[in-house]
Amino acid sequence: MDIMRSQQCGILLQEFDVVVPERVRDVVFFETGRVDFCFVPEPFTERLTCFVRVFDAVTEQELLGGFARVRIPRRSGEHRWLGFSGFGYYDEEMLHPVDRCMYELWTEGTGRVVVRVLG
Repeated sequence: MDIMRSQQCGILLQEFDVVVPERVRDVVFFETGRVDFCFVPEPFTERLTCFVRVFDAVTEQELLGGFARVRIPRRSGEHRWLGFSGFGYYDEEMLHPVDRCMYELWTEGTGRVVVRVLG
């Protein structure tokens, strides 16, 4: 599993708000071999830490290296990114790449963040 912290382009798959201490758990389908999470803080938000953990969509087992976090500084209007790739293949012949994963997402701190999931 590879983790990136840079902005990527992709198709918007989901968008939702997360308020501390809420946790979101869902399955996401993607065609690019990569899933990106964009965290958009509200104006004047206090410092937040955003966490993402990814799982196999079928077995619900956490993927090796499938945990990352990103910090949003106090009153920062900048978007923060976490991207996951290297999901592997469903078959030994490597003809069918993994096209879905389950994720759990939460924040710590004070405030609300809009999360955009791209793939």
